[in-house]
Amino acid sequence: MLIARHAPRVLAGFPAHRRHSLVRPLQLGHTGGGPAGNPYAETRPDPWSEREMRMPQQNAADARFTPEQLTLLRDSGVARRWRLGEVLLAQGTPSTEVILVGRGLVKVTADTHNGYTSMLALRGPGDLLGELSCVDGRPRSATARAAGEVTGTAIGADEFRRLLTEEGGLALTVLRCVAGRLRDADRLRSHQGAYRSEERVGRVLLELARRYGSPHVSGAGALELPITQYELAGAAGTSRESTSRALRTLQDTGLVARARGRVVLPVPDRLARWLAGPHARG
Repeated sequence: MLIARHAPRVLAGFPAHRRHSLVRPLQLGHTGGGPAGNPYAETRPDPWSEREMRMPQQNAADARFTPEQLTLLRDSGVARRWRLGEVLLAQGTPSTEVILVGRGLVKVTADTHNGYTSMLALRGPGDLLGELSCVDGRPRSATARAAGEVTGTAIGADEFRRLLTEEGGLALTVLRCVAGRLRDADRLRSHQGAYRSEERVGRVLLELARRYGSPHVSGAGALELPITQYELAGAAGTSRESTSRALRTLQDTGLVARARGRVVLPVPDRLARWLAGPHARG
């Protein structure tokens, strides 16, 4: 109960400049199964060894949220449905609810004052949306938009805060989720100065595909991502020009294929080996 009582204050204590970092969901699992298996796994602190990069990656949320906690969240809200392109949560608006994604993918983006839109994350089944603003009371730091048909549960802000206060296990799970996102965001920032643009783009594609990719007809194990070149540039922290060159390099080596608004990884393990090779170390 001590954790539950202080969880809202702990979450609200994260500095404002870390808020965009915390919405990144690129957490990697390690227990096998991939998109077709159990879609949840624990976060790894350093996923870039060759052995780990070849392992199937999974959605991280359900390993943190127990079945009982997921049931509690769903029973505390209202079932909702969103169509392609619909906004689930809008940047700059006050927090009135938290959303637990049930099915489908959600793109999380942030707009800057100079008009640039950065894709911060993809979210999928079992992920929470809007929990930070709900806890600290500040306007939402990002927009969540449906990348296809999405279903989920909308939980009122007051009800969510009550759950954190009364359910110590749930509060600890949310804290662990936030901490994991923060660690991953720090790792991604450190990679920006350590790797060339093609490695940065390749790493983001591999992470997202292993967590959220859907099977592609091009072959067994091939994964497809609903991501544009513009969105990929924002996610990788590269310019659109650098991202375009990086995609050409990856495509010329057969590591990715491109279609309108989508990127396909024909053999994800091959991309993982390429990223772990000597060239990736400079």
